[in-house]
Amino acid sequence: MPRLLTDSWEQDRHGSLKRWERGQQRAAWSRRAQDAGAAPWPCPWRAAPGDDPVPRPAHILALFAGDLAVVRFAGADAATSGNAPPDGLRVLRGALPWETWSALALNAWRHAAPVPEPFRPRRRIPPVWLEQALGWSAADQRLFIDKLRASGALPPLRPVTAEAVAPWLRWEEMRPRLMDFGG
Repeated sequence: MPRLLTDSWEQDRHGSLKRWERGQQRAAWSRRAQDAGAAPWPCPWRAAPGDDPVPRPAHILALFAGDLAVVRFAGADAATSGNAPPDGLRVLRGALPWETWSALALNAWRHAAPVPEPFRPRRRIPPVWLEQALGWSAADQRLFIDKLRASGALPPLRPVTAEAVAPWLRWEEMRPRLMDFGG
């Protein structure tokens, strides 16, 4: 038989906890919807530790300082091959395709298409700048995005901390989900 909450303090505490849990659940649903709104971008994938990385579509959830990204690989084959966790969440270190991502971000901004959260501009980027940047080399496009990030037009790359990865992973899950490409 369930224990009845006898005093009002326990009832208030219980109600508060339930409201917090519902809020966290709704926030997770909202984040998942925002992540799914942007098309998957190519990310390096390795089926086994000795294999060469191949590009696979993934939703970029977070970028961190030190060439580190939290991604969710799209498609059942990416999530189930090798020793991958069933939810497809991985932490990638090194060999991130910045030049490819820069071109994708510029094109998406130009056409007002959804982009992953780390590439969502905080303020409007003039279309003239985008047109000019699309004509540049991949390395120059990446420098342009770095300058936008440094100026505050894009969210900054955060340091990796337990609090920073908490929306997606528990801190102790970081190492088992890590794919290190030696960057």
